[in-house]
Amino acid sequence: MKASKIAFFQFYSCARLLDDYGISYYKGFIPLNQLIPAFQFMDINGASNLIDYLNYFKKYPMLTQETGLTNLGVESTDKIPFPHIWDLLNKDHENHVHDLFTHMANNLPGLDIKN
Repeated sequence: MKASKIAFFQFYSCARLLDDYGISYYKGFIPLNQLIPAFQFMDINGASNLIDYLNYFKKYPMLTQETGLTNLGVESTDKIPFPHIWDLLNKDHENHVHDLFTHMANNLPGLDIKN
């Protein structure tokens, strides 16, 4: 039997900060399409203006709004309540899963790839 569910994550090595900011995670992983809120992002990164956050935000061309993801039928878990589990058999998920794969391919750790 083949599985039809898939999830994409990004890893944060300092899980204590995720705890401090109330960001749900599992062993340092948060969903790839879950953005860190502006205040927390600027505090963690020492950024002092909104431009840094907007640059971070525009790197995520995929759907990141919780209500939009829920309306599409993207699932969550008890450990990570943010919708992050896609169903490959759901036609409404196909383009979004493609966007997640493309984002990962173009944004490798340690590389600053300009689109």
